[in-house]
Amino acid sequence: MKSLRRVASTLVATSLAIAGLAGSSSAASTASVVVPPGQAGHTCSGYHHVTPQHYWQTCTWADHQYVWFTVNFGNTDTLWWRPSWTQVDYIKSGVKKDCGAARWEGEIEIQPNSVMSTPRLACVITRVPGAYASRSEVHQDTFDYTAMNSPTLQVQ
Repeated sequence: MKSLRRVASTLVATSLAIAGLAGSSSAASTASVVVPPGQAGHTCSGYHHVTPQHYWQTCTWADHQYVWFTVNFGNTDTLWWRPSWTQVDYIKSGVKKDCGAARWEGEIEIQPNSVMSTPRLACVITRVPGAYASRSEVHQDTFDYTAMNSPTLQVQ
């Protein structure tokens, strides 16, 4: 009977693992990008379209010394685009952290037919090992409000 239970539990565990339903104890296994010591890397969310001409994404970056978080904007319109407000924060190993200086209320303007990014220094920290993700919000008046996370960047 013990043997039958052991076989049954092994089959259930194997089925869950194959189906991707079992949890993982390793943060690195859920990372989209792993950055080895001394190396650089980044990961970005997909684009969110505020309108057909205005879009943005959030990114996490690492080099040999720092980890930083940005929002990248794109404007294919013939007019300037000014989001109502933009906020860049981050998540470190599952805990949301605030980048208080990385909030702009009507101060970001994206030129027609161009792209731009929030300043690197607005939300930057010294590199230490961990799982990082950018957590950003972009508001366009009452028309659109979206918060997005970048995929995880596992910094070693």
